Amino acid sequence: MFAIRRQDFGNLGAYIDPKKNVLLYPHIQIDKKKAVTFQAGKLPDLTDAKTYTWGSSPDGKTVKATFGDYYSHYIYDQDYAAAGQIGRNELIQPDQGKSNIATVFPGASYFDYYIKDAKTGAWSSLILVLEQTGDTWYLTGILHDEGK
Repeated sequence: MFAIRRQDFGNLGAYIDPKKNVLLYPHIQIDKKKAVTFQAGKLPDLTDAKTYTWGSSPDGKTVKATFGDYYSHYIYDQDYAAAGQIGRNELIQPDQGKSNIATVFPGASYFDYYIKDAKTGAWSSLILVLEQTGDTWYLTGILHDEGK
């Protein structure tokens, strides 16, 4: 989480499974065919001008953005390192939509870093998916969810 917060993608690469890579998706109903994956050590720079198609957002719209724009809206749009609630293998806001995290990442553990705005009721989550290979846990998914 702190490597994501600091935008330290070089260090984050050390946590990415070298065989499975890391899947990024802007919602908890993941379409693996539309998801973007990156190899360990191959995350783009925030200034990379390439536009990717990331899949569908929680409202069903196709997300097309550079890595920098995607990062600022679907990865670290809130200070998730200071999240007031963290769910382990459960989503804090489960009624927002049907999640298929367990199907896409069977046997994985995931952590829902949840933030809710007390004034507006709007909320967002950054979900980190971890899978174990031998004695090592690797980051294999970075997901987002939000609602009002």
